Amino acid sequence: MKDISSQIYFVQNGTELTTMLGEWPASMGKGAVVEADLKDAYILYVTYDMEYGVTPGIGSLDEFNLAIPNFTGMWSTVPGLRTKNFTVKDGTDSGSGIYTFKTKAELDAYM
Repeated sequence: MKDISSQIYFVQNGTELTTMLGEWPASMGKGAVVEADLKDAYILYVTYDMEYGVTPGIGSLDEFNLAIPNFTGMWSTVPGLRTKNFTVKDGTDSGSGIYTFKTKAELDAYM
């Protein structure tokens, strides 16, 4: 590996509603995730910049953080989605969504 970089993001409120959804196929909720659970898993990484004032009542990052738990639950029913993290890069208005799907087919269906 070369040219490695890192960025620090804070986890937004509401992420607790979309973390550890359902069961993995091999471990089936009976302990730690195992290699076989992840053999078909895929991650979708989405980045965005905030645009305030589009949604009524959300004119700043603080207001967005207060409101987001009202919206995160909708991802809890996405077929095959195991985890979705809502994050914002420290000191910025740039965010990301990190989605872990059990299979590529379930990711493709979501897209």
